[in-house]
Amino acid sequence: MKQVIAKNSECIVDYGADYFNSLCADGLDLLKKMLEKDPSKRISATEAICHEFLRSVSVCESSLKMDSTFQSINNIGIA
Repeated sequence: MKQVIAKNSECIVDYGADYFNSLCADGLDLLKKMLEKDPSKRISATEAICHEFLRSVSVCESSLKMDSTFQSINNIGIA
């Protein structure tokens, strides 16, 4: 446990660990950019949203699901 805390405080991430094996190259790239120790080099929220990994997710499909959910809530008079 002390090793994990020490690595965490030093911002050491073992990207070769088994739990990263299932992550695609774009996903790993985004993760590395989000976990950059130096804030001036870290990816911004806007840059993250535009990253290839997130662009591969259908934003339109997610928006339609949200619209449908809000419409359902509105129809039953909660909103």
